Amino acid sequence: MFSLPRRQLVECGDQAWLSGILRKAYTDVLGGVLRQGRYYKKAYVHFSIWAKKCGSTEVLEIASGSGGPALEIISGAAKRQERLPRIILSDLFPPQDSYAELQRRVGSDQLAYLERPLDSRELTSADVSDQILPRDCLLCSAFHHFKPADAAALIQGVLRRGGGLFILEPFSRSYRDFLTTLLFAFPAAMLAALRSDVRSIPSVFFCWVIPLVPCMLWFDGLVSVLRSYTPEETRAMLPDDDSVEFVSGRVDPRSSTSASYYAIRLARSA
Repeated sequence: MFSLPRRQLVECGDQAWLSGILRKAYTDVLGGVLRQGRYYKKAYVHFSIWAKKCGSTEVLEIASGSGGPALEIISGAAKRQERLPRIILSDLFPPQDSYAELQRRVGSDQLAYLERPLDSRELTSADVSDQILPRDCLLCSAFHHFKPADAAALIQGVLRRGGGLFILEPFSRSYRDFLTTLLFAFPAAMLAALRSDVRSIPSVFFCWVIPLVPCMLWFDGLVSVLRSYTPEETRAMLPDDDSVEFVSGRVDPRSSTSASYYAIRLARSA
């Protein structure tokens, strides 16, 4: 498959000015778009295989946003009566009310969250967090936000702490995904705002009265495609160490909207 040239660029979702009810509307609608597109429908299968190989009992999700992908992973596994390690949500701008509601829905044995903001750079150096945070990490819809040097530092930092990293990315850097986003991201955001699990006064207002959120998600979607890393680029970020295992693929190869996954771990005994 031919790939577009990678461009780092910036997204609205990365900016500190996106705050308060506007950020909540943005993250809620984004989560609705991802569920609507069924990007992560079978992600739990590959996540479960990786977690079992890592021997995980708890996994820290970095840059959780609204927490939607984690909920979809947990819900998918629950339908198959499969037990997963507890996922701990975290974010630089944690929406604590949303996380608390998700925890009530699935139970504290399945989901927890950090109340304080977490900067992913904490995981790239040894500090007190090594004694508190789980060593294994999950990253949904956020890996492309990192510059190449920062992405490599995150992977290698997690591995240095003895952990593994499971990455889910909804887009590939393909002409097809760019064109699909160009044509459908805006209407998809407007429709997602009306979903029963998303609909609220802020989401409807910022989608249908003043359509700021669809504009931002349309722009950010195009940037996300251009920022995405290929499997080869991701593999090149790994340390030159035979003990590191790297597996990549599509969550559901039969689906045109399936996310990509990159499963990275130390080949240790569970």
